[in-house]
Amino acid sequence: MSLPTFDGTYEQWPTFFSTFLALVDKNHNLSNVHKFFYLQSALDANSKKIIESLEVNEVNYSRAIKLLKGRFDNSRLATRHHARAIFNLKQIEKESSSKLRNLTDCLKQHLEALKALKYETETWCPLIIEWVLTRLDSVTVREWEEKTIHKKEYKTKEFIAFLEDKCNMLEGVRVLDSVTKESEKSIKKGKGVAHITNQSKLSCPVCKKEHKVYFCDSFKNLSVQSRVAEARKLKLCLNCLNTNHLVRDCRSSMCRYCGNKHHSLLHYNSSDSLNKGETVEVKSDEKNSATNSIVTCANQKTTPEVLLSTAEVHIVHKYGRLHTACALLDNGSTLNFCYVQP
Repeated sequence: MSLPTFDGTYEQWPTFFSTFLALVDKNHNLSNVHKFFYLQSALDANSKKIIESLEVNEVNYSRAIKLLKGRFDNSRLATRHHARAIFNLKQIEKESSSKLRNLTDCLKQHLEALKALKYETETWCPLIIEWVLTRLDSVTVREWEEKTIHKKEYKTKEFIAFLEDKCNMLEGVRVLDSVTKESEKSIKKGKGVAHITNQSKLSCPVCKKEHKVYFCDSFKNLSVQSRVAEARKLKLCLNCLNTNHLVRDCRSSMCRYCGNKHHSLLHYNSSDSLNKGETVEVKSDEKNSATNSIVTCANQKTTPEVLLSTAEVHIVHKYGRLHTACALLDNGSTLNFCYVQP
């Protein structure tokens, strides 16, 4: 069993003494010497000085109790202490769940202590409430006025109940705000990771800039043979010039010039520096594959002009009007783009 302790204040004395009487003083299984020992162990340093001159024995226990009661069981001083505590409530400048909770608990504590001293605190309602309102923030004061605007009378317990409800509301909002902020941090963090990942996907393996290989001027300025060699070295799919898959798994469209499974930038034509009848072997990136893709350029007839398909499309501009337009589609391209011409 944990015995109560006394901190030497008028505020705590009634609670301490009533508890000590119930647990120790009225325990008939304990001698007065044991009770005296427990009393000494429960006091703080300043309170212990009041009885330190007494020898621990059967007779002096009752004397120690009398000395302590004479020192702390002083209703006049206790009343002054509790009244001043109410008048010294800290000012709240703006809404705060913690500050309002401290004020409410302090008000309840000292009013209950005054009731224990036989004061009818309910008769002080107007004075207590009006004073406490001067310690509250303007938002809370306005809410109390809205709540009581049609009431002629109200009691202190109603006012305290209002303050407790306001505390609970503010604490609930604070919890929701903290959860929301954590969620926003997670979302922002996720967006940041996604952004970095996307940037890495767009990074050109040839020049390290943010574009695909087939948009890279450095790559396109190479000869066809050098492009093929560079693509092999970088382990790119020879059909779409992307990474992370093999030629056999590529679903992109094939060469727009010859229809074979390689990118149009890797296509050989008659203008390339190849002897007639010479063939260029374009190996796929597949491991353990016995099949090689052979691009045969000998006697190949090149087509200077390529016919592209068109489509009629409907476009709605920002004011909601519908326009008919003609779209030009490049079947050999990996992507088709739509842009606004000023």
